[in-house]
Amino acid sequence: MLLPVLVALASDLLLLGDWPRAHATLEQARRAMAEVRPQRDRWGDAVRGLEALAAALRGADPGLLPGSCDEVRLARGVGWLMRGDDRAHAELRSLVERDEPCLAAVMFHALATARSGKGNAALRARLESLAAVTPAPLLHAQLPFVRAILAGDGDDVEESYLVALGRDLSRWPLMHVWLRLAYGRWLRTRRRDEDARTELDTARVLLGLLGAAAPADPPTVVVLSEQELSIARLAAMGLSNREIGTRLHLSAHTIASRLHRGVFPKLGVASRRELATSLEKGDRCSTEKTH
Repeated sequence: MLLPVLVALASDLLLLGDWPRAHATLEQARRAMAEVRPQRDRWGDAVRGLEALAAALRGADPGLLPGSCDEVRLARGVGWLMRGDDRAHAELRSLVERDEPCLAAVMFHALATARSGKGNAALRARLESLAAVTPAPLLHAQLPFVRAILAGDGDDVEESYLVALGRDLSRWPLMHVWLRLAYGRWLRTRRRDEDARTELDTARVLLGLLGAAAPADPPTVVVLSEQELSIARLAAMGLSNREIGTRLHLSAHTIASRLHRGVFPKLGVASRRELATSLEKGDRCSTEKTH
């Protein structure tokens, strides 16, 4: 049967960022539907889902499509991901974290998971385990991307990005440009402004050439150790370094060092007053246990 082959091919071409061939394949699939009676509605939903996915990847709003086939759910999830809608995570998770995962959703689910800040390590371990028993090229092509996007703060994050970017991604231009974009955004969180600007400018040029859009910026998450967060909260309350040290059984010198070399740079503040304002505004912080 030709129609399932055309739908699978169009899905692959969209992931590759080959819009012209994807469009031509979807047109061919629409013509093939006229010759299919059994399951016509199912394949019609699949084609409409992939057309909506193509629109979402190019920055258009695909709308809220009816239907429950994988292609429609993928389009909904990616559409929400592009707009920064938190519903993307649950929709994409339901496609990937199941007995027979939709491999076309892996890259997008990794981005949505990283954006949510929940389950990075678990998803990465799940996909690594799946790759160990699944030879599917579509999964293995996305693994370096997944490792970089889901790398925890305790991992060698930059090395993961450089390894992924060092691969030949000429056949995966969409993955390549989104990887550079994510790397640039990560560099920006580390206040490496010049390096970040280079990566982000390159990504914008490549997005323009590809005719693709960028996923919404993730919420700013500031990673503090549990000790740094305790110090920050006490300092914001107006306690002196000596008073904080007494409470936490640390020297005043250590408290000063944690504030000026850790907390202040990470939160982008320069004084206790600015620190208090930052915490009052509810800046998103995640904690990492110190060992």
